Amino acid sequence: MKKTVIVLLALFVPASLWAMDIDQGKFELSGKTAFDFSDTTTEVDGGTDIDQTTWSIEVDGNYYLVKNLGLGLIFSYQDSEIDAGGPGGTLDSSTVFIGPQLIYHFPIGEKVSLFVNGAVGYAALEVEDQDADGWGFKVGGGLKYFLTNAISLNGSVNYQWLTMEADAGGDADTDGVSVGVGLSLYF
Repeated sequence: MKKTVIVLLALFVPASLWAMDIDQGKFELSGKTAFDFSDTTTEVDGGTDIDQTTWSIEVDGNYYLVKNLGLGLIFSYQDSEIDAGGPGGTLDSSTVFIGPQLIYHFPIGEKVSLFVNGAVGYAALEVEDQDADGWGFKVGGGLKYFLTNAISLNGSVNYQWLTMEADAGGDADTDGVSVGVGLSLYF
């Protein structure tokens, strides 16, 4: 009889009781990076090789107001270099995004949690000697695997949209999807 009761409890007690919740009052410090390299050849009057190298880094901190819901600040920096060969030379650009964010976790196991996040904030773009600034937003989600209660490995997919006005006049809009891997510390 005792074994039957234990088996029934195991079947009917929600798995979320054993899930990796992030408690109220915890602070999370995260970082992620991505490195992309592409080599494209375009055949126009003899052919032009286009090489593009992009890298980015993102750091954020979140304070958990209630269980699994955090409010924080995000900072991301992206640097791109496009080499079109020929007389055009190289085009360098960098983008900065900073602003508040919300994050929510959906615990699905003892060591695994799904999350969604969103941010809105200030954006700045520099292309060669031209500057632009404005605002943008970022939404995304991903999966966290907790190595311990204080460390998680994170995989995420994000969509970012930025709209800026150039100092010399005109608009500069940018958007895109990024995939990244990172690490979080909880204390």
